[in-house]
Parts: sequence; C-alpha cells; structure tokens
Amino acid sequence: MFLRKMPTFIGIQKYIRKMNIKKYFLGNPIKYGSSTLTSTNPIQHSTLRNNSVFNPQVSNNPNIEVFKKLVLQDLDGLKLKKASDPIHLKKGMQSLKKRKDIVIRPADKGGGVVVLSKEQYNTELLRQLEDTETYTKLLGNPTSKYKEQLKQLIHLGVKGDILNKKESVFLLPEVCRIPIIYIILKIHKDKVNPPGRPIVNGVDSLTARMGQYLDQFLQPAIQQTKAYLRDTKHVLQLLEEVPVVEGQTWIATADVSSLYTIVKHHQACSATKWLLRNYTMLICKQRKFLIKCLEFCLKSNYFWYNQSYYNQRTGIAMSAKFAPSVANAFMAQWEESAIYSNTPTQLVFYKRYIDDVLMVWKGTKETFENFCAELNINDQNINLVFNISDKSVTFLDLDITISTNKLITKTHFKSVDSNSYLSLNSCHHKSWLLNIPKGQLVRIKRNCTNNTDFLTQAEFIGARFKNKGYSDNFIDEQIQSVAGLDRNTMLQGNIKKQRDMMAPAIILDYNIQHKDVEKLIKRHWHILKEDRHLKSILPEKPNIVYKRAPTIKDILVKNVVDPPPKSGYTFFNTKGFVAS
Repeated sequence: MFLRKMPTFIGIQKYIRKMNIKKYFLGNPIKYGSSTLTSTNPIQHSTLRNNSVFNPQVSNNPNIEVFKKLVLQDLDGLKLKKASDPIHLKKGMQSLKKRKDIVIRPADKGGGVVVLSKEQYNTELLRQLEDTETYTKLLGNPTSKYKEQLKQLIHLGVKGDILNKKESVFLLPEVCRIPIIYIILKIHKDKVNPPGRPIVNGVDSLTARMGQYLDQFLQPAIQQTKAYLRDTKHVLQLLEEVPVVEGQTWIATADVSSLYTIVKHHQACSATKWLLRNYTMLICKQRKFLIKCLEFCLKSNYFWYNQSYYNQRTGIAMSAKFAPSVANAFMAQWEESAIYSNTPTQLVFYKRYIDDVLMVWKGTKETFENFCAELNINDQNINLVFNISDKSVTFLDLDITISTNKLITKTHFKSVDSNSYLSLNSCHHKSWLLNIPKGQLVRIKRNCTNNTDFLTQAEFIGARFKNKGYSDNFIDEQIQSVAGLDRNTMLQGNIKKQRDMMAPAIILDYNIQHKDVEKLIKRHWHILKEDRHLKSILPEKPNIVYKRAPTIKDILVKNVVDPPPKSGYTFFNTKGFVAS
C-alpha cells in the first residue's frame, strides 16, 4: 500500500495531542483522597461520554511543538513512491468491485469467502423478511418518531437524576445512520444454496449508544451468573477440575436453536429485570429506567432494505451491543429453575457460552437422555439440540475426549476451514506477519492437553503457513519454541500492565514507505526526550504501531449491497434532529 500523507498527518497530530495531555497531567498530578466529602448518590453511572476534545497547549516548554513542526515538515517534503502491485491484481479487483450481478460475502464459519449471484442473495434475504411473525414492513422512515421517543427517554433519566450530563449528551448522537440488514452465508450447511444468518448493522444508529449504555450494566451482572463461560481459556480452566470415571461418564454439547430469534420482547425485559434484581446493587428506580431503555431499543429495531424500511417485531438483533447479555439473561433465568433449583447429583458439570451448552454426566446414558428430554419441555420455546457421547464431543473450538479418567482437549478444525492466513508477501508490517505463526501455535499449545496432539496440530497449521510463503526453517523454529512453553502458565489469568505511566504509542497506517516515516520520527525524537516531564516515561526509541492494512477480502466484501439513499441519514443539533 502506497503512502497516503493525510492519514499519516492525522496519526502524528493525534499522538501530539496525547503527549500534550500526558505532559499536562505529569505537571499537574491529580491528588486522590484530599477531599473529605463523600457521595451519597445511590445511582451508579456508566463510563460513557463523548470523546474529549481537551488538548492542553503547554506554552512554557516548546519541545512538543518543535517536534511536531519538524516531523510534519519532513513528512510534507517526503517524495512519494509508487506501489508495485501487479497490474493484473489491480484490474481484477476493480473488475470484481464493478460487478453488479454478484455478491461477495464472508462465510458464516471457517474464514472463507462466498461468491454468489445477487439474485440468489436477495432471494434468501427476502425469504427471511417474509416471516411476518418476525418482521413488519413499514410505510416510511421511522427515524423522526423514534428520535422523539429517545429524547423523552433521556429527559426522563435526567429528571430522575439517573443520567448525569455526560451520559445524557452521549446518548443523543449528533449523527445517526440508518441500520441495514445483510446475511452471512452458512456454507457448512449447504454449499450450493447456503442459508443466511441475518445481521442488522446498527453501528452509529439511533439506538446504538443506548445499547452501549445498557450493556455497561448488564455485562458485569452476566459474568456473575452460574452457567457463565467467558471464553475457551475459561473452559480449559474449569475442565481441569471435573471428575471423570471412564465407562461411567457421559459428555454432551447442546445448541440452543435460534436463541436470538425466540426471545420475545416481554421475555427479554422479564429476564433482564430478574438479572438486575439478583446480580446487581442497583436501586429500584435505576433498574426500572434500564428496562425502559431496553424496551425502547427492542421496539425501535428498524432497518432499511431494497428501498423499504422494516421493523423486527420479535427477537433480538444479533449485532446489538446488548444482545449477548440479554440472551444470556434469558437463558440464566430459565436455568435457575430448570437446572439449579433441583440439580441431579449425576450432573457434575453444566456451563454455557451464550447458546452453546457443555455438560458432564456421571451415570447411565438412559438417565442422561431422560434429563435432556425434560429440559426441552418448557414454555419459553427453548429447544436444545444435544450431542451425547461417552467418547468425544466438540465445544467451541475444542475437541473434548474422555481418556484414562480425564478430559483431554485439543483444537477443533472445522471441515469448512480455509487457509485464510496472510501471505508473507502481503502488504503488512513484516514483524507483525512474523508474529502470526507463533500466536496461532500458542493457541494450539494451550488447547492441547497432550504434547503429541500439539505436535500433530502444529505440523498441520505449519504446513498452511509454509504454503503462504513462510520458510520451513522459520516455522520449525517456531514450533520448537512454543513446544517448550509451560501450558499451565498459559492457562493462568493474564496480568494487566500498569499503563498510567507509559508513553502512548504512535499509531499509523502501514504503507510501503513506513521505514522513511520511522526515520524522520526518530530523527527528531531527541527533542521530545529533552522535555523535563516526558523524559521519564519516553522510551529510547519511538514505539510505532501500524494498523492492519486492508486485505483483498476487506476490499471486496461489502456488508451493504444496495446502500440507503443519502437523504436517509439524519443529523442532530443541540435543539433537536434535522434531516439532511
């Protein structure tokens, strides 16, 4: 990728602002504990606020300004080099981007890319929108109606002292985008006519910020629920303690069918009330306000498709920030009565990652099957699809096997997995590319209980990296290096670094002239190092971090097949909402 000066200028300016702020607070440290006043306000506030524009200009020490002036001056005079991308690659991408008769979408699983006709894509999407129990076609753009409801809701929060000024300003966005719907294709189910998973892209939409606000209160509560699973590492940690007797133990996975779709709006609100009441210290007034916020987000879930507006009548939009938390609350409330009110002694392990359940049963298969069948008898429309085995199951990205009275794990590779690792010759920073194999091997090492499984799987993904241009010697060295790491250390919790006294990194777009940019920054680095406040935190050399450059997949895959008209965007001012 060739050097684009404007993004680099912006990256430098952002760094200068960070250094101004860092210098200001180093010179004016905040004194904690000096006030004798204590807050008696029982309301808990979120950390959400609009991005600060605070940029202190320190006049008594010119080091930062001199550094900025010289770096930007050298950058402006830098002679641009032309990128040497193969002409056939450029023409091929341009040709594909211009095609109006095809749609290029990511696969639902496996990291692949799906190319299908636009007609087939629209047919599948329309098939789903014809479900009138889930979707309703609207007569027009409902943004104006919903924005008035949002203003009233925020006013209610302010009037009740539930929202502070920063929160109320944040929750009323200055710019609102119309949500759009798209599908990602499940080629693992049907490669010829793949069904689609509908996703409503609500980024920067009318309800997006309210969804963030909700999730700040819901997510910590969800983490306290009994069946909660954080990630694969959490699964591995818990399985270390599970008692197993070979010949008497059964393991099972279960998938909750269409979890996000089956949750009715009133059920979502009921489950969230239960969650907030049982797993938070929020007072009643604030809990009621949060439920009103949830009701607004659920009822205002609208989107644009093919010249029309739709509303989702039931279920939760999968892309909403709060969606996983509400889905978790729905399941946790059901589990309280179905699992934990009278837990069978044979059920020695029950955990869930959103809609994926993992169970271990010490008893007969018949009693286990009866227990599983009883779980599907409920009035919440929850249907669990079970896979029961006395040998091995797949859960998340793990294969879990019963062996010699232990649960043995290794990494699971899906049948539709593609070799989507980046080529060593791709336009990304070399040190970044060279770290990818080790990162993947560390994941394999952590997932594999037995070293023999690690070596087998390491050879498998090593071959994939070699196919992408990495040398045999380099990959073999990486495998040997990771093989010597202690797996128990990997399973321990991460230690968070103290960042308060660390200098911020310079974050730039990667380009073919990154070395030239690095040289001109290093040339003037000593000026910053001479600052009496900054010299104590600045490293000897500038810490420059590059954003990942776009891949061919990033360039060709578009979520919005037919974008909404520009008139569909809505802008806000301090007095209200003004259509553009």
